Amino acid sequence: MRDAGEEVELIATGHNSTAFEIEERVAWALVGSLSGAWVVVFGVFLLLKKKEYRRTFSSTRLGKQWTMDFFLKGTEDAVKKATMSHNKAQWRAIREDVKEWVQANWWRWKEEKPAWFDLAWQSKVPKDWITDVEERARLDEVRKRRGGVVGSVTQLAGVFGEGEKEVRVGGRVEPVA
Repeated sequence: MRDAGEEVELIATGHNSTAFEIEERVAWALVGSLSGAWVVVFGVFLLLKKKEYRRTFSSTRLGKQWTMDFFLKGTEDAVKKATMSHNKAQWRAIREDVKEWVQANWWRWKEEKPAWFDLAWQSKVPKDWITDVEERARLDEVRKRRGGVVGSVTQLAGVFGEGEKEVRVGGRVEPVA
């Protein structure tokens, strides 16, 4: 039997006095059973993974080390460029190396137009890394139009002229009209 204070508390919190109640020992038994089931399912998951891939599931390497390895151990530009897609704090220690790499290869990429050298990636390049005044102005325009909500594809097409055939908008590639 409930006393009047308990009844008032149940009403104040929106609980109905006829609500389903569970005993503490039953609740703990349920928690233990679900935890045990989770451990078993996770163990089965690990056992079913191909043996050679089990070591790739976890690592003691920090995210910062992982990010910098894209650049430091990458042999191709398409791999190295991934560094700049991560938080700048994670690759601050190699910022000057990345800057030199971008400056040394920028014009080659402009000419060769690799698939990853799109407007989205170009807009991530810090302003001070581009020494050419006209190129810096072009990137400023990209950043302005890509701010917050990406500008319309036709506006971006006007900035880049006839050379660009597509533009990355919010993770998808859109054709330029």
